[in-house]
Amino acid sequence: MSKYEQDIINLVRQQPGLRAVQISDKLDIDLDIVENILVTATRQGNLLASKVIAPNKLEADAYKVNPSILGWVPAVQGEKVKDQEQTTVKPVENVAAKPAQAKEPTRIDKALAFLEGKKQVTAEDLCTAMGLEPNKYSPAQYLSRLINDGTVLKRGKWYCLASEADDLAAPDTTAQKAVLLTKQEHDPVNTPQHYTAGGIEFIDILRAKLTPEELRGYFKGNVIKYVIRAELKDGLQDYQKCARYANWLAQSETPVTR
Repeated sequence: MSKYEQDIINLVRQQPGLRAVQISDKLDIDLDIVENILVTATRQGNLLASKVIAPNKLEADAYKVNPSILGWVPAVQGEKVKDQEQTTVKPVENVAAKPAQAKEPTRIDKALAFLEGKKQVTAEDLCTAMGLEPNKYSPAQYLSRLINDGTVLKRGKWYCLASEADDLAAPDTTAQKAVLLTKQEHDPVNTPQHYTAGGIEFIDILRAKLTPEELRGYFKGNVIKYVIRAELKDGLQDYQKCARYANWLAQSETPVTR
């Protein structure tokens, strides 16, 4: 059982009747991850789901822990119980029970398995391994907690496990030089720190939220901005940023990634 699944089951045991969005808020876990775990835990019989009406007037599932996994069965309503011993029922061993189904891996599990043993992987390949659409989602949306605690390293479109970082070979292409290493100096042009706070780069958020036309407009606007301000502010660094956005603009007829 993964740590996320254990945390969710413990929370639902303490506060039965919670909906997925409430669990996501209380544990600070992405909603997609919570829903994936809830479906799996319900299928395995660890949780029970019942329909409720949410505050938005729509029907939703509320969850509670299956009493059978706790080793007791609640007394029938109205039944008078003399002592605690009468309320405890030993679970009946089911000789003909079917073998437990293998747990379905979460997207985070898939990502870690794919990264294991690899020097570096692209965001597109990692999306495919996680079952995500590369042009719609960024792996960082699901791996933000692991990126923040240093388990997964990210720079631009490249990802690797921290355990593999010390063994990384010297990059042999310009793109591979964007691999995140713990000792690498801050890069104010390609990955400014104020645009990578929280482990998710601002450009990845824009790619997920803007239409292709809006994204091209954003690139074009930044080309103009950095050309105009170059002689008034940061000079060479602004020209480098201008070239970066111009390159993205030139490639914007195809999915833009970093």
